[in-house]
This record gives sequence, structure tokens and C-alpha cells, in this order.
Amino acid sequence: MKIFESLRIRLLISMFIVILYFGIALDFSLSKLFISHVDEATSFSSDFKRLVIYFLLIFLSFIFLNKKYRFFVFPFYLVWTIQFLNFSNTGVFLSPLTIENLGEYSSIGLGLILKFVYLFILSLALFVYLLVVMPKIRLSWNWKISVSAFLFLTLFIFFSVRSSYPVAQFVNSFYIVYLNNYAEIERNNGEHFLKRFVNTFNAKGIENPINPKNEKLNLIIIFTEGLSDRVISEALTPNLYKLRQNSLYFENYYNHTAPTFRGLRGQLISGFVRAANSDVNTMSQRRLELTFKNSSESLPSIFNDNHYDTVFLGPHQSDDKLYLYMKVTGFRNIRSSNDFHTSNEHNSELTDHDIFNFLAEIIDEEMRNDNHFFISMYNGETHHGMIVKEHIYGDGVNDYFNKFHNFDFCLGKFIERFNESKVSDNTVLVITTDHSTYAVPLFEDSFRFKTNTRSLFVDKIPFIVYKKGVTVNPLIFNAHGRNSLCLAPTLLDLMGMDGIKHHFLGTSLFDENDSELEHLSIIGADSVETSENEYHDTKIREDHERLLKDFWGFSG
Repeated sequence: MKIFESLRIRLLISMFIVILYFGIALDFSLSKLFISHVDEATSFSSDFKRLVIYFLLIFLSFIFLNKKYRFFVFPFYLVWTIQFLNFSNTGVFLSPLTIENLGEYSSIGLGLILKFVYLFILSLALFVYLLVVMPKIRLSWNWKISVSAFLFLTLFIFFSVRSSYPVAQFVNSFYIVYLNNYAEIERNNGEHFLKRFVNTFNAKGIENPINPKNEKLNLIIIFTEGLSDRVISEALTPNLYKLRQNSLYFENYYNHTAPTFRGLRGQLISGFVRAANSDVNTMSQRRLELTFKNSSESLPSIFNDNHYDTVFLGPHQSDDKLYLYMKVTGFRNIRSSNDFHTSNEHNSELTDHDIFNFLAEIIDEEMRNDNHFFISMYNGETHHGMIVKEHIYGDGVNDYFNKFHNFDFCLGKFIERFNESKVSDNTVLVITTDHSTYAVPLFEDSFRFKTNTRSLFVDKIPFIVYKKGVTVNPLIFNAHGRNSLCLAPTLLDLMGMDGIKHHFLGTSLFDENDSELEHLSIIGADSVETSENEYHDTKIREDHERLLKDFWGFSG
């Protein structure tokens, strides 16, 4: 009886420790994580159910197996741990996009990195406990026990190979990454993509709403990190809201790709980019130049040909591969945090406050040199996982509200300085994003919506074009579900350019002859069809797949 009591107590303690681990990993608040992922208040998401079922099978294996055999369960437990930690942050299993983006781990912020490390160590400690302390139930083997053990083993194998469960999904994600990034693409010269840009306003004989006198204007594009259109509101982002009210604004406009490296280059060349962040980060300078340099026309290369000074400004240190990537995309001048004194002596990255001040200094420098310029700026503090303590919103509890409110405050200060300068008289200011906000459960909960696609990286995004002293009528232009393939040709239209040879996949939003690709967003292995009022998962058609491979054959 004492042995039985001891066994029962040890089992109860083991179950308590497991429950405690789940509680810590989920921040002691299931509702915080799953509020956007349940059909009813009392039901969990399907992925969470699969995690629980698979963990129960692992837990039972420790009961059935002797200690010397339990270590064979470790690979399955390790995969489960990775899936669970990813799920605790994003609400979904590990995706190919997350794997492709692993090289950019520093961009998610130290707080989130430490959380993952802490929970991973905690998970390993739980495994050691189960390995060493968890008692094995002594069974008298008869036909009933044998059948039970066989059924358990069958279930374990079944749930390990089933595609929607943690292990098989984990393997499949890595396989998709391999297919997407390492399968051979036949090279070509892109001749059948070559077109000549026809300015829509000139062709139709209508007035350009931003540049009615067809002057040679400067251009500034602010690529806000991860900004969905739903974020903008009068309360949370008053400066963006006000700017939108006084600018040409494209509504029902989506991002066509993600993450950052694909989003920036994809918009600048009006194309889909095959290489993900992780691929670029592992490329040598020579390979990057051979793959991407002069491979396709881009906004910066076109502005270079029209005698502009082209500048890319980012928040990272100068050795970040993003800068070399932007250089081979066409920017002649690269500016990094090494060129500017950061206000945070403990962090070499530029804060949003710093980078807007740096942008203003670069503009002043261009004005002193009497240059026409095209400047693209990309900030960092609105990235997923970043925690900002300056200019917090309300009580400061919601990290999403804080970082977007802080960005808006810094933008507002820059716009004040911009409008007071003579440069605003002949400069077009564009506010957009590299891609939509990564729609993890906390973001969905904060902004009260539910994404209905496999990809968490497709949403309506802002496209705001501001020119001081220009009254646009109508202020709001409906993009009818078209995407950011249209950014480059639309800006060429507004800047008054014409007759330029290009290989763009997108067309100007002022051109009514939109292409099917302008309603297709491709995020790694996921593809999403977009329209004015909705977006949903779709399968890439074979003709579109062939077209993309042909495009990658020359554009990189």
C-alpha cells in the first residue's frame, strides 16, 4: 500500500509540474493567447488540441517505458517543444516563413528572445524530470496489457506522421523551405517581360494629382516595419491619421509578399522575390552581386538614370546584409546606425526617434549639395516582438499600442520639421510598409479582428502620398484589392516619368488594366487571393507558377 501511495503521489507531482509548465509558458493566461483562435469561449484552437494530444502520448510513453529507453522519445519531445514555443507566441505551428526568417532573430527584440530561451530551458528541465523521476507503472503482461501497449504505439506513430500534427508539420515546413529556396531555376534574360512604361496621366490626357506641373520632384519613401492599415486610428496614431486625411490615400490595398527582404526588394522592382531573409544572410557579397545586381530595373536604378542621388537608410549596423541587399537593388548610398549617434548607449540600433532625426539630417545634407534625391527609410522599433517604453499609449500595458504610438509620435515630429523646411515645396513624401503586421493572436486581440488565412502576413496596408500645398480630389483612391506590386509603377506615374524600359509585374493603380498577379499575395509557401472586401487562401495556378519561375530566372 505504501509503494502504491508513493507511486500515486509521484504521478500527481509529475502531472502538477506539467500543468505548471503549461501555465508559465502561456503567461498564466489562456484567454490572452487564444481569444482570437476559438470558435467559442470554452474551446481551444485545433492546433492547441493537437499539441495537448501529442504531449499526452509522450507523457504516457514515460509511464510505459523503462528509464533506459525513455531517451529515445527525446527527438519527438524536442520537436514538440519547438512547436509549442512557436505556438505560444504566434498561435500557429512553425511555418516555412519563420524558418526562412531565423537569421533575423535580433530584430524581434531582446525581451522575446529571452522569453524563448527561458521557456526552452524550462522545457528541457521538464524532460530531465520526466526522464529521471517519472515512475514506470509495473504491469503484469497479459493479452489486455499487450493490446493496450500495441494500440498506444500505433497511436504514437499515427500522430507522428499525420501532416496536421507537430512532428510531420515540422518536417514538412523544412521540406517546403528547401523546395522554395534551393530547387534549381533555369536562367533567362527576361526578354519576354520587357516593357516600356507609359505614363497613365500623359496617355489619358488628365492632370497628375500630385505633380500637375510635371516638375522634377524629390521622393522620400518611409517603409514602416510591419504596419497594417487597421493600426491607423485618430486615437492611436493621430499624426498618421491626420496625414492620411490630407494626402492621396489608396484604400483596399494589400501587401504582395513578406518578410522584410522580400517586401522591400519586391516593391522596388515590382516583382516577387524568391530569396528569403535567411538566404540573403548566408550569401557572400560576390554571390549577392552576381544574383541580384542589375538583374531587374528598380525604383532606385531608374532614379539613378535620371540623375538623382539615391539613399537607403536603415536602423541596423553597417554589417547587416540588408544594406548590401539594398545596394545591389540599386541604391548608391547606404546609411546605417554607424553614421549616426544613437540616443541609447546600450543599443547600437537606431530607435525610431533617432532614425527620423537622421532622416532629417540626410535631407538637409542633400539640400546643401543641391541634389535631387530619392531616399528610402526603413525603421525597426515596430518590428514583431519589440518593446518600446518611450511615448507609451494610455496605461502602457499593450506593447502593440505602445510601439505604433511611439512611431507615430516620432513621425509627427519629423513631419513638423519637414513642412517647415523649403524641401517640402518640391518633395513627395510616401508612407507605406515593408509588409503587413504579423498577425499573432495578441495583435488580433488588440485590434479586434481574426485573420482567415494560413498566412499571418497578408492584410490591407497603408499607401499614403503627401505633397505640401497640393489638394487632391478625391483624397481617397480605391485600389479594389490590388497589391504592392503596384507601388513602383504608381510612383513613376505620380513623379511624371515616362518611356522607361522595365520588367515590372505590376501596373500603376491609375491604370484600370490590372493584372491577376496584383490580386495574389505569395508568402513563402502560402498564397492568398485579395479583393476589395476580403482575402482568402488560394492555390497558385500552373501558368502563374511558370511565370514566377521565369521571372526568378533573371531577377534573382
